[in-house]
Amino acid sequence: MKAVRHFLGPVLVLLIGIATFAPPTAQAQKITRLEILPRTVTMVPGQVVRFTAVAKTDQRVEFTPGGLYWSATGGGVDGVGSFQAGDLLGTFKVMVRHNDLRAIATVRIVDQGLPPARVVVSPSAKTVKVGRSIRFKARAYNRYKSKLKGVKFVWQVSGEAKIGQNGKFIASAPGTFTITARDPKSKVSGSAQVTVKAAKPKPAPPPKPQVLTRLKVNPAKTVVHAGKTKRFSVRAYAKVKGRTRQVRAKVKWQATGGKIDQKGNYRAGNRPGTFKVSATHAASGKSAAATVTIRTGAKPKASPKPKRKVSLRLHPRGTTLGPGMTDRFKVRITGAKDRSK
Repeated sequence: MKAVRHFLGPVLVLLIGIATFAPPTAQAQKITRLEILPRTVTMVPGQVVRFTAVAKTDQRVEFTPGGLYWSATGGGVDGVGSFQAGDLLGTFKVMVRHNDLRAIATVRIVDQGLPPARVVVSPSAKTVKVGRSIRFKARAYNRYKSKLKGVKFVWQVSGEAKIGQNGKFIASAPGTFTITARDPKSKVSGSAQVTVKAAKPKPAPPPKPQVLTRLKVNPAKTVVHAGKTKRFSVRAYAKVKGRTRQVRAKVKWQATGGKIDQKGNYRAGNRPGTFKVSATHAASGKSAAATVTIRTGAKPKASPKPKRKVSLRLHPRGTTLGPGMTDRFKVRITGAKDRSK
């Protein structure tokens, strides 16, 4: 036993020395840098990528340390670095932290490869008149409500209306039509409605104003006894298509020596003399006048009409008859109102 103890003593001392002077492990070394792999990644919504954290020591030793804290924007990440992209498109970050050290990776979430889930046509409803045109636009969105670019649509319209492949609709007839924009690959489509109303007929242009050349009052000269009435009229003349023609015109009547209404009825006053009746067209400034002589006293009696000469004529003027024969005679009366026999 003493011999054994004498032998084991130096061995135990050697083992203790080896344990005391063994090099430190990686965990015991000082971590100077923390990295995350991959550093940059491009994903689509819903995709999952596993990130790895790598620690580096001052002795250039690389290992995956424990006690990591993961966080992310634009999606969710679990405790082992598995990141799932969310619905939003854009640039986001995945972060890992160990004590005071931190590493960040960049994540780009794009819509590449996702088909349209919805097509929106704008304007969704429109009312236009016949002969007008309107340009419709279409936008495609994926299931994450992100707008898709580069989608070429096929345009269609119901009924006999027509629409161009640029979305331009021309209202050629009244009615209600459905506009459809369809993605030929996914067969997803959107629609809008357009109501076409008949255009109101344009009102006829107002007639060109007539340019009067002259007025004429009838009668131009007359005699009226005091207190009596005389009716005057006016004739208006204008150039129509290069020719002078009689036209209708509204005039203003004026008179001296008596009174006249706007219908041309003149009532003579009690003062004798020669007076004037005039008609004026305000728009053209043209006017015309007539002369009125007013007389007083009894109105002279009209001379009696000469009696008509009445004559009779027998027809035939002569005839020859034999015994028992008859003949008929007629009488013709001239110059008399009553021609009865």
